Amino acid sequence: MIERDVLEKLIEAGGRAPSIDNCQPWLFRVSGDSIHMLLDEARAEFLGDYDHTGSYVTVGAVIENIVAAAQYFGLNPSVTPFPAEKDSPVAKISF
Repeated sequence: MIERDVLEKLIEAGGRAPSIDNCQPWLFRVSGDSIHMLLDEARAEFLGDYDHTGSYVTVGAVIENIVAAAQYFGLNPSVTPFPAEKDSPVAKISF
């Protein structure tokens, strides 16, 4: 089991990613040793984000930051895009 403070640091690293229109259209949900990325549609509503394409690119940057930070902590992350799970996460990052 990953320590809570390490998970918090991973999420903090993800939150430093750039976002289109600086809207930060992501939400995090922690479940055991996994971080679920969800799209916050209320914050993803901005001009030019047709079908949330720009928001998905932004979420990809968040995932890259989390993966890099996880490797710093000696973790081996596994990313599952669009897993079929409750609340329709955009990605699941497991450790």
